[in-house]
Amino acid sequence: VTNPDSDKDDRLSAFFVPMDAPGFEVINMPHMMGCRGAGHGELKFTNCRIDKKYLLGREGQGLEIAMHSLSVSRAHIAASNLGMAQRMLELSLAYANDRVTFGKPIGTRQAIRVKIADMSMMVHALRCMVYDFAKANPTGEYIEEKAAMCKLFSIDTTRKVSDEMLEIFGGVGYFEDCKYGPVERLYRDCRAMWLEEGAPTVQRITIS
Repeated sequence: VTNPDSDKDDRLSAFFVPMDAPGFEVINMPHMMGCRGAGHGELKFTNCRIDKKYLLGREGQGLEIAMHSLSVSRAHIAASNLGMAQRMLELSLAYANDRVTFGKPIGTRQAIRVKIADMSMMVHALRCMVYDFAKANPTGEYIEEKAAMCKLFSIDTTRKVSDEMLEIFGGVGYFEDCKYGPVERLYRDCRAMWLEEGAPTVQRITIS
């Protein structure tokens, strides 16, 4: 808060804080269910002072910078979900063609084909949304709505695709050392995306 007397959006400013700034530390947070290659931390400031050269943008522009950064980050989450959903679809297709029951690959069974069709449709739709956002972002168009839509739909996509993937794989997909690929890891990892950059309810509020 650089302008505490204001009751407008210009109360806040954004700053870059060097890791070695006196009084600043990052405290590791508990181990996560998924995304174990990354981590989260709590930022702790104790009488932390930084030089004014670390101001981002203009003074009073903090909220604008934060909201724009959040929107771009939400689209990044959607792109991550797209990559995971695509991989889950690929693994499911490979397994459905390889797994044989009663003399035929399960991929020939109508129940499995319906699942594959639904998964493919949602992955394609999410890809179109992400590409649409990427096209709009450099033009200066208002992106907050599209970013929230991308994030929200990507959650629904990975939820549906991951559930269908596990049903297609059955019991073998629940083991960590599944020889067909990281089925259980993808199932765990995609759940973190529910919460990154705002839960589903937050996205709906932003859109509305």
